[in-house]
Amino acid sequence: MLIRSAPHSTQPSVLSSQYSATGMSDNQPPEGFKRPDRYHILGVMDYSHIAFWIGLVITGLGFLLLWAGGICFRWRAYRNLPAWDGATRPLLRWGLAVSVIGLAIFVPVLYHLYWVAS
Repeated sequence: MLIRSAPHSTQPSVLSSQYSATGMSDNQPPEGFKRPDRYHILGVMDYSHIAFWIGLVITGLGFLLLWAGGICFRWRAYRNLPAWDGATRPLLRWGLAVSVIGLAIFVPVLYHLYWVAS
């Protein structure tokens, strides 16, 4: 059971009785427990994990823009309009640029995390 008794109670909690049986008190971490050297705002995520998610989101946004450019091209071709006019070219240009930037962030961080994990 992981339920502690109320602070004003005179009875020991379940956790404190387990710790006292093993020689530990409530205030001490278990033996072998190492506190992290630094605490991050986002908990256990460090900068490489944050860069991983930022790169993944930017890459996804770039692919989304490329997809929107393709949809615009098909819609204009279906309506018998000049398919490369309108928003098609800007969407494809921005989609390509954002995808390349996202991959430039995502791939090296993924490579770094792969070597850190192995």
